[in-house]
Amino acid sequence: MPTENETAPAAHTIWKYMLGPADIVVHDIPVGAKALSVGPDPQGNIAVWFIVAPDQPTEKRAIVLVGTGGPIPSNAAKDFLGTFVVGEYVWHAFTPPMSDVVQKAS
Repeated sequence: MPTENETAPAAHTIWKYMLGPADIVVHDIPVGAKALSVGPDPQGNIAVWFIVAPDQPTEKRAIVLVGTGGPIPSNAAKDFLGTFVVGEYVWHAFTPPMSDVVQKAS
């Protein structure tokens, strides 16, 4: 409980980030955000949901989509987020560190 001179910690909330047709999508997401789930939203758009503290500064975060049978980027397997189905395709989402994504793109 904060004292009289302290402010209460910011509340957390859930934010949705849209994923496009690219294999790697980068968003500015509040520092410390935790990925919750990935899949179609009610309109059928693919999205990922994060628990965020809105008052935190943002950092670049990557979401990597890999189709079944596709190669998984270095070190991404430990950062598995979830699997979802779109039509006849099965996709797997990972949230690797940006350093791994930058190395892959180099």
